[in-house]
Amino acid sequence: MYPTSLELVTFGVGYQSSLGGIRRFGYWVECAFQHVAIFLAFIVALWWCNRPLGVLALAGVVAGAACAWGDFVLDRSVPLGEDDRQAIYLAFAHYGFGAGSETLVLKKTEMGEYLAVDKRHAPAPMEDDPGFDSVA
Repeated sequence: MYPTSLELVTFGVGYQSSLGGIRRFGYWVECAFQHVAIFLAFIVALWWCNRPLGVLALAGVVAGAACAWGDFVLDRSVPLGEDDRQAIYLAFAHYGFGAGSETLVLKKTEMGEYLAVDKRHAPAPMEDDPGFDSVA
């Protein structure tokens, strides 16, 4: 909900030391789902115990998420692990929900590691695909 506070919430409590670069991205790929599930389970439990308070909390979460994520734009020029919003987006979009047929490759440069779309391994369109243009 508040990606700018993730450093404090996730790494500030002392269970996990603060990570950087590709290790931080790897942490989010591995643990983002659990963090979100625990948070949503708390909201559901709050709603179960006290419905008006749970609905109010849910409305606050939705409003906060809209404010926090409304201006998000994926910028592939930022190295992995430098921006938590991008790391969480990539964790959910490409690893959690399988964002389509893109094959992602890790590119390492002197500036850091990046995810790039590998165009060499893009799947060929199917004939029954509405976007397929057959040449006769």
